[in-house]
Amino acid sequence: KLGYEQNGAAASLAIKRAKTIYAFIIATIDEEYGRQMSRGIQEAANMWKGYHFEIEMIFTDITAGKDRFRMQMEQFFAVVNTNQVDGVIFSALSKENMDWVSSVCKKKNIPLMTLDMIYRAGSLCHVGPDYFKLGTYSAAHLASLVMKKGEILTLNYDEGYELGARRMEGFYHKLKDYPEIVCREEKVER
Repeated sequence: KLGYEQNGAAASLAIKRAKTIYAFIIATIDEEYGRQMSRGIQEAANMWKGYHFEIEMIFTDITAGKDRFRMQMEQFFAVVNTNQVDGVIFSALSKENMDWVSSVCKKKNIPLMTLDMIYRAGSLCHVGPDYFKLGTYSAAHLASLVMKKGEILTLNYDEGYELGARRMEGFYHKLKDYPEIVCREEKVER
């Protein structure tokens, strides 16, 4: 009634058991992407040393076949069904996966933060870029390199991955500002 909200940092100092936060990170063909995510999370964790918590990172290799969406959920369910989970940081491969994660965390009262994705819900903490804007920046930069006329070839090899699709949506949207540029898209099978 008085509007009291518990201070998570103070509460973690008072408990004797270490809290464990699980970070589910997407590993891509670009190995540096996963390393950057891991380093960023570890740097943030280092700032909170002494507050009795640890972070476990679980990587989903999206280059390992067509069942990557299912694989990510199997990893998540294996963790939440067998471990004491005090928090989840999640970078989902799809909105459907995020819907499942969000509903499970809500039912189990597990704090959830989204990382580097397009899924947004007002009640969730989200950290990450706006992929549509990244696409528009890429198109504007490329347009300046080709002197605002010419031909651009895009190779789409990440079919079904929502973030890549959102980035390309921004890319094509921005290219409309440059009618002298012709863009040809090729789908590439891996």
